[in-house]
Amino acid sequence: VGLGLALERSQDGSTVVHEAVPGFAAHASKQVIEGDVIVKVDGDSVAGWSLEEIKRVTIGEEGTPCTLSMRRGAQPFEITLLRVSPSAPEQHGRSWEGGGTSQQHLFGG
Repeated sequence: VGLGLALERSQDGSTVVHEAVPGFAAHASKQVIEGDVIVKVDGDSVAGWSLEEIKRVTIGEEGTPCTLSMRRGAQPFEITLLRVSPSAPEQHGRSWEGGGTSQQHLFGG
């Protein structure tokens, strides 16, 4: 089960939230917004990681926590979300890749 984050790679290589998907923990928390940058997952820096590698560490057993160190503009912050099954099943499993230098993936469950 994932957090419900649609992520993309920015031109500078940062991992950016494209969307907090309704029905998942990130959206329900109201703490993650489009444009937030993920810096660490559970204390591990994601610099240089592929979106697929980030997906692997954000997915886990339902009810387990995942701590994200993030940045909104210049302001760092940290949140801990519990992985839960989505309350909007139609969002489950959606993933995509965008064109150009940007890739987008949904890290749901």
